Amino acid sequence: MVRTNCLDCLDRTNFTQAHISNLVLTHILNYLLDAQRKNDPHGSTQWDAGSQKIEAEQALQRMWNENGDKLSNQYAGTQSNISGALTEEGNKQGIASKFGKLVTGVQRFLVNNFSDPDKQQSINILMGQHPE
Repeated sequence: MVRTNCLDCLDRTNFTQAHISNLVLTHILNYLLDAQRKNDPHGSTQWDAGSQKIEAEQALQRMWNENGDKLSNQYAGTQSNISGALTEEGNKQGIASKFGKLVTGVQRFLVNNFSDPDKQQSINILMGQHPE
């Protein structure tokens, strides 16, 4: 079990957890491939490990992107600023990517300044920390 927590950036926390899960997935898939090779040394089993690994990694990346966006929407009121970086397309730093990050930044500014105080007050009431 690994616990990660970045006090001031939910996006970095999610990115770190996604990276760790990718390392674990690679380890598991390598273990399964080694076990298959030991049980079938002549390769009579038709299992394309390369394509299966790529499919599993892509599914994991999609899951972490969705997780990052959902958590970010819940806590920051916008989609994640870096969840797209978990994919190959997200690594491209074109003008559209930069504009998208600018839009997210502006949205977060507006949410932080106009709706967060009400959300925080609601949380305080639920936690029993409301003013008397």
